[in-house]
Amino acid sequence: MSGPDSITDAEVFRAVQGDCAARKRLLAAIGPQLRAMITVRLSPDPAQWHAVEDIAQQCLLDLAEGIERIKQPTETALKSFASTIAERRVRDFIRHTDPNKPIAQASLDATVPLDGSSLKPLVTLIASTGITPQSAAARAEAIAAALAELGHIRPLYRQVIAMAFFDQLPPEEIAKQVGISRKAASMLVFRAMKTLRRNLTGDSRVRSGYVRSF
Repeated sequence: MSGPDSITDAEVFRAVQGDCAARKRLLAAIGPQLRAMITVRLSPDPAQWHAVEDIAQQCLLDLAEGIERIKQPTETALKSFASTIAERRVRDFIRHTDPNKPIAQASLDATVPLDGSSLKPLVTLIASTGITPQSAAARAEAIAAALAELGHIRPLYRQVIAMAFFDQLPPEEIAKQVGISRKAASMLVFRAMKTLRRNLTGDSRVRSGYVRSF
């Protein structure tokens, strides 16, 4: 098991039933995705990038301790549980961070390894805005611009973009977490993406093929 795409319902079932080896494999597989979840929720202020790994470790501990409470042991349920944990831990971090206290800065590349698992939602998000970088340098620049812009849009828009692209949750799960209908959740994701695209490119048209089943 080498990333979130390799997680299966059967493996989640074994972990929920108390299989320690399955639980260890799941935590290793979902780790890169958790870091991406946290990064986009921090949005990220460059001074906070150093905190991603600390929050990720807290999230992994929470996930390990609570995985047996998942009622329906499926891949979607696991990612929904991880999404809830990431949302709570990031909010706690922001709430308890002293805005007047200097924080050592670190580069995003040094803090969040941009491996295939971490990079995939970022690339998909950028593609959905119509930006098509042709080089590694241009891609890095586009990622930085998208992450920075996420810090300026409405918190609810940022939250549903995180859930759709980074947590990989279906519309019904987003609806459940936000407390709205499935149709309203789909429209909310679409409006959030239009806003992000407009802010990045000046054009609010969204390439609907990239907005998964929304």
